[in-house]
Amino acid sequence: MATILTVLAVAAGAAQPSAQYAVLVQRYVSGETSAAVATIHEWPAARVRAEVQAIIGVGRTCSSAGWPAGAGCEPSSVWPGLSIPAALMLHTDAARVDAAFEVHDRAALALAQLMAGVPPLADLAERWFGMRARLAREANHWAEAGSWAERGVASFPRSARLRLLLGTIEETLASQEISRRLNGLPLEPDPLRARSRSLASRGKPRAQAASRRTSAPAMTGGAAIYSDFPPPPAESERRSEPAEHLAAAQRALQAALEIEPTLSEARLRLARVVWWRGDLVQAQAELRQIAVTQPGDAGTAFLAQLFLGRVEEDAGQLARALAAYEAAVALRPDCQSARLALSHTRLRLGDPAAARRELETALRSGRSRSRPDPFWLYLTPPAGAAEDELAGLRRELTR
Repeated sequence: MATILTVLAVAAGAAQPSAQYAVLVQRYVSGETSAAVATIHEWPAARVRAEVQAIIGVGRTCSSAGWPAGAGCEPSSVWPGLSIPAALMLHTDAARVDAAFEVHDRAALALAQLMAGVPPLADLAERWFGMRARLAREANHWAEAGSWAERGVASFPRSARLRLLLGTIEETLASQEISRRLNGLPLEPDPLRARSRSLASRGKPRAQAASRRTSAPAMTGGAAIYSDFPPPPAESERRSEPAEHLAAAQRALQAALEIEPTLSEARLRLARVVWWRGDLVQAQAELRQIAVTQPGDAGTAFLAQLFLGRVEEDAGQLARALAAYEAAVALRPDCQSARLALSHTRLRLGDPAAARRELETALRSGRSRSRPDPFWLYLTPPAGAAEDELAGLRRELTR
């Protein structure tokens, strides 16, 4: 009882978010999303910061106590009449209106980090971090995608899915750099290393946004939650060499498997990464484990055999490579990538006629294929999924 009274007494004495802010969040929840976003978008930066700081300040005692159950630390008791997840989405949508005015992005990040420590709200926050990383990835802003994934891992160190996502992004960054070098192209910095945004061309002009930032009074005395903004470059933004990205990808993927050993996609990607790093023995072992004990879906099993074939080729085991490619073709006869690999291996084994037949079959299957080849989507997932995630989160919180 003493703990409950202490928590409630401290919360009651803390500065509460304003009534106007609570009304805006409630309008968002009620389905007036566009109107709520338009209104809060006109608020000066200092006011937005003050509201978010008040939210965090009210929950500070429960945060320090680890959000104990039954101690007055339920979200509805700490923030009566205010949905913190809805506030998160309100600022998320406001940030997308005008990418140059970054206060809402920072507010959303602060709220997501807060929610990560609140058991009833943590699941949504974890999904939010993944969604933000995938939104940047779909916009081809890979460095910022890595930044969001890293922030998610920092808040959810036991999330195998976020570590898998981070490993996937690092793997792709490495592949991009390797491809540029193999083709003699200059290395181009990711535009998101300067914290640009996928929607930077929308909303108010940058000059107007900059004016609003500089005209807002600076926060003083209690603004510690924003002391690290703009945040320092994430680790993924500091790396430029393929080897650095591959090492980071391996760390993330191995950590994901330590948390969730049956995560077959993490094992598949780990095998490809260690192959890039020259460890053919580990690559073979990981891929064979997928093929035998963790087949997963047909697409994962197909890729495991396809990648195993390439590893066996590099190991000089052409007969084994041929068997792996044939297994891939058996799983997905309509996929050109496996047919091309099979043709190449047959040619290396001295059978040009069989190699030609595989090529002819690959050309025919390309005209009749009813589903995409998993290899074509391996590094670039289909667009639109992250936007669907965002819409799904929004639907959960509005009525």
